[in-house]
Amino acid sequence: MWHAISEVFLPFLAVLFTAVSVKLADDYLDEEQDGLLGKFNFTHYLGKGIPIYGLLSLAVAATLDATVSVPLFLACYILGMCHDTGSHYPLGLTGIQEGLLVLLFGYVWFGWKVFSFSLLFIFAVQCLDDWIDAEKDRQVGKKNFVHLFGKIECILLALICFSLACCINVCLFIPTLAGFMLTYVALMKFERGDSK
Repeated sequence: MWHAISEVFLPFLAVLFTAVSVKLADDYLDEEQDGLLGKFNFTHYLGKGIPIYGLLSLAVAATLDATVSVPLFLACYILGMCHDTGSHYPLGLTGIQEGLLVLLFGYVWFGWKVFSFSLLFIFAVQCLDDWIDAEKDRQVGKKNFVHLFGKIECILLALICFSLACCINVCLFIPTLAGFMLTYVALMKFERGDSK
């Protein structure tokens, strides 16, 4: 009984904590841009400790289920690098080069099935997120997938990627989708409540 529950519940919790860690990392990096837009940012709520809370959340996620949380986090990192291809980082590599290195590591370490699932799922989530934020991103001159592909195309890409991810691993798809949806709804409620 516990084994059956843990196969769904632990990945669900791992996804939830991974999503929180990604949100905190994203807010830390976007603090200035969000300030210009008057958009809620957890950096204003958690202060300088936000990276520590993000790391703590990722550590909890990895403890619950590393084979789910770490590939999802790495997929987020890769897509983040795709948005910032021109910058050079401490190793002297561009964003795309760092992304490719992490991509190679992900496939070698986790295997094609798990890592392809993570990339497809996160790309679908990113397409939907960019669709929601298209106007705000345009206001600050930030390019996203909507500006690259178009609004309808972004939705179609998200649906295709969700479908492919589900085909690769339907058992993992359900807790992953549930974890991301719950995190998104909880964050939206928190942000609206804080802005009142």
